[in-house]
Amino acid sequence: YCAPEQTMDGKYFVKLAKDCDLIDARLKERDVDLAFMKIKEREARRITYAQFLEGLVIFANKKGFSVDEIKLRVMASDGPGFTGTLPEANKFHDDKS
Repeated sequence: YCAPEQTMDGKYFVKLAKDCDLIDARLKERDVDLAFMKIKEREARRITYAQFLEGLVIFANKKGFSVDEIKLRVMASDGPGFTGTLPEANKFHDDKS
């Protein structure tokens, strides 16, 4: 989620929580944002790996899971999922005759 850099910003911290299906009724997107703000340094915009692990502890406490369960969900992730829209067929553009 943060390759090739060694730090992660808030956008990808939230994306990680969404992609790992951590967002639900107990852990909302705003809770993830607040956790990011809590663990980062005052003037920083990115978090280190140690701070990331602190964030996972916050997630576990909020959801009522063990930290190991949260880590397993993150490790089971296939990485960031990217979705986009596919264009519809257009006879004026697609016709090559």
